[in-house]
Amino acid sequence: MDFLNFVVLFILLVYKFTKVQTYDHVTTCAVSSTIGESVPYDFKDLLDISTGAVYMVEDENFPTTIYLHIWRRLSSNSYELVGFNTVTPTDVGHFEYDVPISERISVKHGDYIGWFTAGSEVISYNEHSSYPIMNRKFTGQTSFTAGDTLDWTTSRNTITNRQYAIGARTASGDTPTLNIGTNYEMTIDESTVVGTAILTLSVVDDDVSDIHTINVLSTDNGYFELNSLALETLQDEIPEATYIMELEVIDECYHTSTSTVTITVQNTVITIDNLPHTLTIREDLYLEEKIYDLIVTEATDIWYCDMLDTNDTPFLTRQEDAGGPSPDYAIYLNPWPQLDYDANNKYLLTVKCYDDHHTASGTATISIIKNTDPVFTNLDNSVTVDALTQVNSDIVFTVSVTDDENDQIIFTMTTSPAGGPFDILDYSGKVVLTENVLRHHASATYDLSITANDGYNTIGPRTLTVNINDINDKPVLSNLPANMNLLENAALSTSLFTVSVDDLDISDPRVFTATFGPRRAAKYFSIDSDGVIWTSAVHNIDYDYIESTSIKTHYSISRDESNESLSFPLTRYHVYDPDVARDGDVHEYFIDCGTNTSRLSINNNTGQISFRDGYDLDIEGTPTDISCIVNVTDIDGLTDTCQIAVNIRYVNEYTPFFPYSPWAPLRQYPVTVYSYDIIGTIIITITATDSDLTEHGTFYYSLVQTFNGSAELFGVLNNGSVYIKSDFSIYDNGATFDVLMLATDTGGLIGTATIQVTIPAPTTTTTTTETPLRYTEDIVNTSLLSFGVVGGIVVILLIGCLLFSYFTLPTCNRPKCNCCKRKPKPPKPKVKTPPLPPPVYTPMEAMPLPRGILLGEPADERVYITGKDPSTKLKSRNNSRDERIYEQTYSNSQGGDPNKWMSTVDKEENINQSAQL
Repeated sequence: MDFLNFVVLFILLVYKFTKVQTYDHVTTCAVSSTIGESVPYDFKDLLDISTGAVYMVEDENFPTTIYLHIWRRLSSNSYELVGFNTVTPTDVGHFEYDVPISERISVKHGDYIGWFTAGSEVISYNEHSSYPIMNRKFTGQTSFTAGDTLDWTTSRNTITNRQYAIGARTASGDTPTLNIGTNYEMTIDESTVVGTAILTLSVVDDDVSDIHTINVLSTDNGYFELNSLALETLQDEIPEATYIMELEVIDECYHTSTSTVTITVQNTVITIDNLPHTLTIREDLYLEEKIYDLIVTEATDIWYCDMLDTNDTPFLTRQEDAGGPSPDYAIYLNPWPQLDYDANNKYLLTVKCYDDHHTASGTATISIIKNTDPVFTNLDNSVTVDALTQVNSDIVFTVSVTDDENDQIIFTMTTSPAGGPFDILDYSGKVVLTENVLRHHASATYDLSITANDGYNTIGPRTLTVNINDINDKPVLSNLPANMNLLENAALSTSLFTVSVDDLDISDPRVFTATFGPRRAAKYFSIDSDGVIWTSAVHNIDYDYIESTSIKTHYSISRDESNESLSFPLTRYHVYDPDVARDGDVHEYFIDCGTNTSRLSINNNTGQISFRDGYDLDIEGTPTDISCIVNVTDIDGLTDTCQIAVNIRYVNEYTPFFPYSPWAPLRQYPVTVYSYDIIGTIIITITATDSDLTEHGTFYYSLVQTFNGSAELFGVLNNGSVYIKSDFSIYDNGATFDVLMLATDTGGLIGTATIQVTIPAPTTTTTTTETPLRYTEDIVNTSLLSFGVVGGIVVILLIGCLLFSYFTLPTCNRPKCNCCKRKPKPPKPKVKTPPLPPPVYTPMEAMPLPRGILLGEPADERVYITGKDPSTKLKSRNNSRDERIYEQTYSNSQGGDPNKWMSTVDKEENINQSAQL
């Protein structure tokens, strides 16, 4: 932008500028120019005497100021004050003022200079008719603010033919630059999300008031955009590459500079965000369990995690769900880990996660917490039982135990003296009475020895001492009627009945008490110390207002789960009904157990509760305790209710079971072990199952080994893996064993399987050096010698026979012996033999099949040619089978076809045959 240099008998330099994009009255900014008078001190002759005058010089080349103004035309007569500088000249005369950078004012073509003096005018001028400049002036305004708008209409004072001694020089502004310099390189991760500002730009320009514009001149991608002063991403997961963008900054005067931004998108480094980490687990864990989730950051690439040295630890790293890369990796405890605090109470795990480019690792320290013993919190203790009031199933005491691991506690109990009327519920620790009548027990005190087991440790026994009050001979009421009737509205204080009592303990005082049912009956009746029953002295008996309520409202019953025997012990309800003696009055029972009503039924006549269809606690969701409401109704519809707590105890129903398989149909598992196998080698893993829930489904393995004396050759782990426990080298000649494997649950049921172990004898090669045998000591030699001797004798005999026959039998060589002569054959007619054709050698492969020979053919039409098979190499001339006789027949019927050949195997046989023919 141009700058103004104001001169008031002095020159004021204005260096501030602002970049201009477009204007309606100017297209470019001047590099340098003068507005107003370039030599203002030439116009110093005259001076106005007004005060508070404001001037505006309507000359684009003549700006001025004391309060040095810059005005910009908005319309024909409306002007805006762009800004002003305040100048206080130090003396009369020529004065130049360098405007500080912070106070520079940006100007455009078409702007006007002006000034304002609050006091007397100080800027001189000259007048001449040749001066073409119009100046505007008005008074009456005392202050100005940048942005003010004034109406410089013709009604204002217009002054012509004057030139004031003021001027301003404009100068070209600085070229703006970006804060990143000419070349800027940066790196971002491929995981950078859309809309992220990866680079913030700013303009460096000494002309602080300039308006700047930043443009993108060129780019080789569509992944980034310039949003105001920020370079932002346009999408997620920008591909890994290097991208170049060229940026331009321009001010209002089109001063420009460029910067090149090189953006490298790099692969995001995979990280494990929550390692290292330390955690603790309990020693008693035995099922597979997720113990720690891994938080891994990798935005784009496929990645996996695993654990180093998994063979030495009972832990592994895997996904929660199988299949494909997933962020849901976690550290798991293996099933049957056999954690042992005393053997190893800390594990250091190294987890590694990796993608195609990078690897991240971290450590997890897992400390083992030793399983603690459960603790009795209220034993040893003592309790008193009233033999008169407490009956069967009443709770005498509840044993309390705490366990840091919250394991299921199983209680057991014995009584001293034996046979005490008490029992303890296995899982609740409630000590209950098992009899209704206690006073007849010989012992008034029982010591209950109670133990608790959390599945790992057993504590106790601890003692609960139970004192029974009122152990005594029970007095007998000897004259109570089964029932009696009383009319309503009977007289008050009427004696109804006197109770007689028999008591073997005659010295015991007799105290008569009565309980009434329904309870409201107590206000209508009473019994005195002599056993006399009276009607109330104040309450009349009105049948219509007597409530029907039971004496006892809470009962409890308990039994084992079962699918066969369904009934619970009969509950002895205390039902009182004044109408019990009335003919036809009966009680009917109903039961309501809420959502569990379908599991139980009640005998409507006796009130005995039963399982409806059997009860199996090994079915998930089957409760062990049920609360029920029993309703009793008489024939007239009068009802009463009581609560019954139903407890069902677990029964160890299922024996641990070893599976059948095609190679072990009788649960007999064959396995081969070698004498050189080392100790610790696992030879087989057999896993049993138990369908019982809770602790009855927990079992342990053991082996029964009845061989090799007392030594144990094999051991078994908690997961059913059988391993070699002793040295097997003593069985280098082979052996077989039957090992009985037991799976015993906590209830003592045992499942068995037989492991048939075979140790094969090793195969060896033995080299023995022996003394050489004599010839006659070798049976082969003697056999051959025997056959040779016999054969020689036979040959000698044959030769002798031949010689004997030759010299003693008649022969044809003797002149007078005719016995061997043959009769002469009749002479054959002579046949003229035609000339033989030249020999033809034909390979055996090319010869036709031999044709048959007819005896009736004339001999003169047959020609025999002897030749050799060219495909056969003769080893010697004596090999007659390698020679072939080829026969060619010239007959009238065949026309002497020279290709009709027949071969035979033996030359001599063919010649003889031809002679016979």
